[in-house]
Amino acid sequence: MNSEHKSRVPKELSEIPVLVAMGSAPQVFGMSRSYIYELAAQGKISLKKMGRYTMVVTESMLAYINALPNMTPVTRKKKPSA
Repeated sequence: MNSEHKSRVPKELSEIPVLVAMGSAPQVFGMSRSYIYELAAQGKISLKKMGRYTMVVTESMLAYINALPNMTPVTRKKKPSA
């Protein structure tokens, strides 16, 4: 992979570009490439072709992520000490 295509994970949400190349998308969004394609096939996110590159539409990915249910932590009982 040459240096011009070296991926970096944005530190802030405002640093994420409008389109993210599929090569960088797993690092940026924290999910596998195959899962991203699965979401697109289900119509849950949008992908665009830009020349030979497949790009993830950031707005659609953020909408999908924001629609996910919140996780509620479960407190576990401590095991009794021996």
